[in-house]
Amino acid sequence: MVTNMAYETTKDDLADTFGRYGEIADIFIPRDRFTRQPRGYAFVRYPSMNEAKAALAEDGRKLGGRSLRVDIAKWGRDGPRGGDRRRRSRSRDRSRSRGDREDRGGRAASPAPANGRSSPAAADE
Repeated sequence: MVTNMAYETTKDDLADTFGRYGEIADIFIPRDRFTRQPRGYAFVRYPSMNEAKAALAEDGRKLGGRSLRVDIAKWGRDGPRGGDRRRRSRSRDRSRSRGDREDRGGRAASPAPANGRSSPAAADE
């Protein structure tokens, strides 16, 4: 995982920098989902752990005016559970009714006041 990257850093920049440590299997630069701008970090994946460990030598190297921080990622680009998070089903959360929350000590939604006002103080006026 490469962090503290300049937002202008491209896959080609990373390939030039990290390619000297072995064959690069994949470079992934996450982007903000709304602005589509790079988020300032990247995953550079090598086929072998030996190549990845050798690339740690780039820690502190200047690229695009910033000192890169390089480390072995704890999780892959899909997160700690593996797989694509977008495919995860949320049906379990949606199937619960408000009554279920009440039974578990949670707060159930209350109906709106009959007079159309939202606060108890407003009802006294």
